[in-house]
Amino acid sequence: MKKKTTYTIASAAPREGAIQFNLPTVNRTNGRYIDVVYMSKDDSLKLLQPLRDIIRDATVEAVPGSSSKAMDKFQQYLKIDNPGKMHKDDLIETYVSFTGVAENVHTLALMDPKLLECWKQIIISPQILSDTIKKISGRGIQAYYKSSWGQDNFFMDCAFFPLTCLQVWNFYGWRFRDEDATFKFTLDPATRRKLCDIFYGESYVAPDLADELPDNEKFTVCNFEKNISSDLMYFDGLSLTGSPLAPTTGAVAASKLKAIKKSLNTPEFPSFDVPYHLDRIELLTLAYFTLRDSLSTENEVITPDSFAKDVLEEFPEWIAGKLFEAFLPAFKGFTKSWTENNFAEEYNLAVQILLVPAAKKWMSLSNLQIRFLCLENPEVAQTTYLRLFPVYARDKNGLRPKDETTYTKDSKDPGINWFKQIEFPFLLHWMEFLCAVGIVEIAYAKDPADAKDDPLEGMRYVRLTALGRYAFGIDKEYHAPQAAEAYQLEYDDANAIITVLTPNCPYTVFLSQICRRIGGARFRISPESLIHGCDKKSDVENRISKLRRIIPVDNHPWLQSIIDETQKRITSITPEKIKYKILKIDAESPALIRALSANKEIREKCRFAEGFLLLVPSAFLDRFRAICSSIGYLPKT
Repeated sequence: MKKKTTYTIASAAPREGAIQFNLPTVNRTNGRYIDVVYMSKDDSLKLLQPLRDIIRDATVEAVPGSSSKAMDKFQQYLKIDNPGKMHKDDLIETYVSFTGVAENVHTLALMDPKLLECWKQIIISPQILSDTIKKISGRGIQAYYKSSWGQDNFFMDCAFFPLTCLQVWNFYGWRFRDEDATFKFTLDPATRRKLCDIFYGESYVAPDLADELPDNEKFTVCNFEKNISSDLMYFDGLSLTGSPLAPTTGAVAASKLKAIKKSLNTPEFPSFDVPYHLDRIELLTLAYFTLRDSLSTENEVITPDSFAKDVLEEFPEWIAGKLFEAFLPAFKGFTKSWTENNFAEEYNLAVQILLVPAAKKWMSLSNLQIRFLCLENPEVAQTTYLRLFPVYARDKNGLRPKDETTYTKDSKDPGINWFKQIEFPFLLHWMEFLCAVGIVEIAYAKDPADAKDDPLEGMRYVRLTALGRYAFGIDKEYHAPQAAEAYQLEYDDANAIITVLTPNCPYTVFLSQICRRIGGARFRISPESLIHGCDKKSDVENRISKLRRIIPVDNHPWLQSIIDETQKRITSITPEKIKYKILKIDAESPALIRALSANKEIREKCRFAEGFLLLVPSAFLDRFRAICSSIGYLPKT
């Protein structure tokens, strides 16, 4: 018998009206073939059926580079009256070859307008129900499933083979899923990106950049970089008197946030017609004090460049519990135990990847959603887009909408659209957070009405600031703008008086703690005021360190002398290291008192105290007993 050989078809132009498919050679040692080789003939026929339904009598050819052997089996399957007469291995090879190339689903969809419309909807959807697919395409999905050794393998029919099923069944072996069952399907990011390029062209997912904002649209541009130096100076002063964050929840107390807003002169986000927009001052407060507390920078001045770096590198790992309410203000009920297992750090990295093209140009956010859905994490094998929470955490006990009109009591399905209501808003809000701290600037729609029911919440364009380019590692240096509103202090060297010259100075509360207020905004400092209210030496030293942060002590000798005197006073009274035995002397024995007082050794080693008490060092007890015995007394020690 002549040995059959496998070869590829030479490059040639397709015949007029011919449909070309890419059919690669099937490697029988490949894992994909091995996974389906034990499928029954009937099941393989079900997965191949869409090819006969759609292609019908069309002329079919192989694209250049295809396997002629695979093409022969493919055409045999299409032309044979009864495909069931084909050998099972040939049917499985045909399925594996056809479903090995994503372009084939596009070619097939071009032959069926309903299938084409369905695939366009699938590509832009985070996930899609089988019922929706059937409604659009007019055909149900035949899905074959295998679970073995903790791995799930899904094999869809030829019309929908790139899809991944989100359901997981707890059993081993093979099982065929009926097309009438309802399941959720999605695409892994790499496949979605490939299909976007095939169906829409590469520009569909590419960043849309511009040197300037469009002239035909009106925008409100938010750039807080110029304010961040003043903001940090305010929070630096506020931190001298402690943190406004509640230690148990990590959130800002409402009364403290109100006080901060009253005294902090800084711009906010524009007010848009969205149910729960972000509060910039709250975000600033959370970021500053979370980082200061977690990084142990209590006595250090935080600069804009170090703050921006820490926001990107350190802050995301602390997002848990009530901190989520700042980024998802439309929801409530957050608990630390529920939210500590999240992917906020991964979302932070995703935002950075998405924003890198906007280093020096304005980037449109019109295709942000599809770019995010196509975003790959090279360190993790993804079967779906990047989730904010694990699937097992998605129940009603985790969080609840503040507007509970759509909330259900079913713990497994609380009526939440996770991508639309939680994951994509979190992505947007993280960008706004980076805007709040001066890392990016955002152009919003000028008319607040344009933000109503807008998935982008009014955001239209984004661009990195100079601070952002430094924080992203694009620029090597950063020169922060001078604080727009420096807090000025005046010093009376002769009378040791400090006067606050600017209103709403954040240092006022701290000065009132370490000084004596003598009227208005005038404070007199002294060793007594520095020590007053402190329990430990470290408390006074901490006050002195904070004082040095706001006043150049080296320029004021009088202030340095007060600090020197204070440091002497906190070491003037020290504990005695010697251990003593306290003995009571009989007041009715004057002879004993005279004898003890007259002994030189006892006077040097022991301490006489009021109330006829004698403190004898423990190491001197034996000698003390000997002396007492020599003068005719026996002490009870």
